[in-house]
Amino acid sequence: MTDVEAKARAYLGEGRVRVVSSGGGIADVLVRGTAVYAVQLSGGRWTCTCPARVERCAHIVAATLICGPGDFALVERPSDEQRMVKASDLRAGDVCHIGRSPALTLIYDPVLVSDYLRVYYRHNGTEDSAYVKPTDDVRIVTKADAR
Repeated sequence: MTDVEAKARAYLGEGRVRVVSSGGGIADVLVRGTAVYAVQLSGGRWTCTCPARVERCAHIVAATLICGPGDFALVERPSDEQRMVKASDLRAGDVCHIGRSPALTLIYDPVLVSDYLRVYYRHNGTEDSAYVKPTDDVRIVTKADAR
C-alpha cells in the first residue's frame, strides 16, 4: 500500500469523506484533509481542488474507494447469485459489494452519520469503513440471516 493509499484509507476510517451526489458518471465528494477539498468525477476523470495538483492525490483515492474508479458502480446489474438491496437493509455478517469493491464482510450493523450510513467491513484481513446513502443499492452476495 502506498503512502497516498494509506492516507486515503485513513480519511475514510476517520469519517472525513462525504459523498454529496453520485450517479450517471458524475460524482461530487467532499474530503477533509488539512482543509475541505472538493473532489469531482466528470467525463470519466477525477479532479480535486487541493494544492497537490496530481492525478491521484489522497482525496481522489479516498473518493474512488467509495465511488469506484470511474462511473459510480452501483448501476451494475447483479449476477444470478447476487441481488440488490438498499444500504439501509445491511446487517453485520452480510457479504456485499459496495460500489466496485470486492466482496466485503460487514463487521457491525451500519451506523447512521448525518445523512449517510457508515459501513464497517473486513476484506483480506483488513478492517475499514465506507459511507453510503441509506437509499443506495448494494449488491448482496450472502445475507447473514440466510446462513
